[in-house]
Amino acid sequence: MKDGKLCISADSHVVESAEFFEPLVKRFGSEAPHVVVADPERGPQLYIGNGQLGLTIAGFLQANVDFTSPDARAMLKQGYKLARPGCYDVAERLKDQDIDGLDGEVVYPSVLFNVYQVANRDILNATFSSYNDWVADYCKEAPDRLFALSCLQLYDLDEAISEMDRAKQLGCVGTCIPASAPPSMLYADKGYDKFWAAAQEMEQPLNMHIFTGATPNHGLPFRQAGSPLAFAGVMFTIADLIQSGVCERFPRLKFVITEFEAGWTAIMLKRLDWAYLRGGGQRVRRERGRGRGPAGAADAGALHGQGAREGPLGLRGRDQVRPGRGEKGRPLTVRRPRRRITGRPGPRFGARGAPPGSGPSRRGPPARRGSGAR
Repeated sequence: MKDGKLCISADSHVVESAEFFEPLVKRFGSEAPHVVVADPERGPQLYIGNGQLGLTIAGFLQANVDFTSPDARAMLKQGYKLARPGCYDVAERLKDQDIDGLDGEVVYPSVLFNVYQVANRDILNATFSSYNDWVADYCKEAPDRLFALSCLQLYDLDEAISEMDRAKQLGCVGTCIPASAPPSMLYADKGYDKFWAAAQEMEQPLNMHIFTGATPNHGLPFRQAGSPLAFAGVMFTIADLIQSGVCERFPRLKFVITEFEAGWTAIMLKRLDWAYLRGGGQRVRRERGRGRGPAGAADAGALHGQGAREGPLGLRGRDQVRPGRGEKGRPLTVRRPRRRITGRPGPRFGARGAPPGSGPSRRGPPARRGSGAR
């Protein structure tokens, strides 16, 4: 704790090693997620089946670089060789926390981002079950400084509820779900209600991270929706959750929207409010004796618990996000930008020519023998 202030990184990561996936391959064969080098120029990537490849491994270990520069392209080939010792040793990770003035980290996956798009349900369940065991085992070495999030599929909700309970018993403080739902069953569908109810009862915040859509590019047909305009996809998720009354029906349920920035939040909520008012929503709710509640959109800070790394545009628009009104309305909270872990000085981290220690990195534990599919 520096200057008497608690500093927690709300969006830190592990970088799952290639060895983590080996037991899955032994169980399911070549269609199981596993690390391959399909293009030597891009280095190792995760193969997720059906000819699909995930993000490059080196991409999780680079920061503040022009990815098209010769230096950055050369780094892609190195893959896991870019990893700091903290990727494999909790004691080293805690030293890095101390260097950066961090008291703790909430830990998300990295390599598993695209696994939500795996078509085989058995493989999907086994992969996430293995990860939940693995990340909980990693974080338990420093339970007061490392806080694990589990991962769940939402195709079989009974299985998801059971796994969420199991992961909580392992020590996970929340769970990751797809940032965009499968097109066949959007989050507005009341079929999810038993899952929302279980998450509320277990006090498990539901986290939606960039790159974790159930379909590529967060469900949109545009390539820019993969990263630069990824928020466009999660906007529809937030709109569905608010306007379908999920947060009204489950007032203690918390959603965390991560790494989509937040400059778009105010105008999205404002436009939803316009549609609500022009569509007679306020009048209809009064007639039904329900008052003006969070299903009315922007006053809805209804997505209480919605968090995001803001950036300057998000800070400027924050005042335009009005507090919730009505019996269950709560303010929409936007999280201040987290302080990222800095990398070890050297050419592998940070922008070219940047001062030593200026480049952030992501860390992850090594796979342990026997930590594969259950």
